[in-house]
Amino acid sequence: RSRVGQRVTVRAEGNASTGPLAADKLCEQVAAAAGLPGTFKAWLSDATSNAVDRIQDVPGGWYSVPMVVSGIDGGTEYPIAADKSALVATGVGVNMLDEHGNVRPGCAWTGTLPNGTKVVNGPAPGSDGRCTDWTSSGADYAIAGNIGPASTALIECDVSSGLAVTQCSQKQPIYCFEQY
Repeated sequence: RSRVGQRVTVRAEGNASTGPLAADKLCEQVAAAAGLPGTFKAWLSDATSNAVDRIQDVPGGWYSVPMVVSGIDGGTEYPIAADKSALVATGVGVNMLDEHGNVRPGCAWTGTLPNGTKVVNGPAPGSDGRCTDWTSSGADYAIAGNIGPASTALIECDVSSGLAVTQCSQKQPIYCFEQY
């Protein structure tokens, strides 16, 4: 990359039973396979950690990987957020791109509220909103984040009822943030 000190986001796809540490490894593997050097962490909360605390601020903020347009690398990197406070305050105003620069709309696993902290009460009675703390891939539900341009906050999915609810049996992308 030609930019110095600024980090990019990539996305990997995982099961709901992928906790934060396994998701970090998945982010690393997907980034490496796409030729993206660096260390990546997943934006995922669990019972003992908040997503916002798992990632560190980086000089220059975060940018998307170069966008691919009609199969051709367009080379455009879109700003995602200048720092963590902007990440939870204003969210993302552009499509989140996968590790190859392709737009993939939908939701991503987060288990996280708009302020970057973990969901405590899930959408159903007895649910923690994190697929039983990322151990269930069954009928439980988790809070997911929007990866489209209509997002009002990184970890909110664009649904009229508020936070998106995704069944744990589905595969969903994971936000991955490059770190130092």
